[in-house]
Amino acid sequence: MHNFYAKYVKILDICKQFSKNLVNEQGNVPRRGVVPKFSDLEVIALSLTAESLSIDSENCLFVRLKGLGDLFPNLISRRQFNTRRKLTIPVCNAIRERMTDEIDGGESLFRYKLHAVCGLGGVIHSFDITKANVHDINYLKDVKYEYHDCSIFGDRGYISASMQLDLFESANIRLEVPYRLNQKGWKPTFIPFAKARKRIETDFSQFVGQFMLNRNYAKQPPGLFARVISKIASFTTLQYVNYLSGRPIGHVKYALD
Repeated sequence: MHNFYAKYVKILDICKQFSKNLVNEQGNVPRRGVVPKFSDLEVIALSLTAESLSIDSENCLFVRLKGLGDLFPNLISRRQFNTRRKLTIPVCNAIRERMTDEIDGGESLFRYKLHAVCGLGGVIHSFDITKANVHDINYLKDVKYEYHDCSIFGDRGYISASMQLDLFESANIRLEVPYRLNQKGWKPTFIPFAKARKRIETDFSQFVGQFMLNRNYAKQPPGLFARVISKIASFTTLQYVNYLSGRPIGHVKYALD
């Protein structure tokens, strides 16, 4: 578990690096009341460390932390951790976005579904969660307000001639979606487009594999959103570690070794 602490410290340092103007000198979001000794940044770093090590159960995490009181002298209870992790969602996501910008420099989409847009390197730039009964193309309605003058490669769930036209006319976004086999005017997928779209598929495979996205113990939507953000932010943190080391950013499984 001392190895856990070393990885936690490394992630905490990265969180501090990207939290300027988000927290105060103590690492907390300014608010009234008692100043917590275990800071908001430490809560975020602990959450990201657990996710990066495939520890997706808070009970399992705190069992593992037993006996490390000397390393975590101000550690809060599991209940407090669960509450404060939800409260720190905005900061966690802001840190993730800043790491994304640092890696890609502004480079130009899963009963809930996660939709995401990533760059060619595999860094998640934006995402949203919808109910399973909401058609995929509804996610694209917001895309034109976030992006412009670019090409987006989606899967067959995003097929919509009217949406493609709207994206192009309103934001000069070229939406490339492979034809269905029974679709009128079928054409084979242009190979470079297929390779570009493969990147997001790899990201989702890593979310399901290493970050166990399909296993979730949240009982309410806020808890679900908190856990998904933690997983994606942890994923981005490992990509950033690889970015600093000059290694392929997609090799996140061993980023902290």
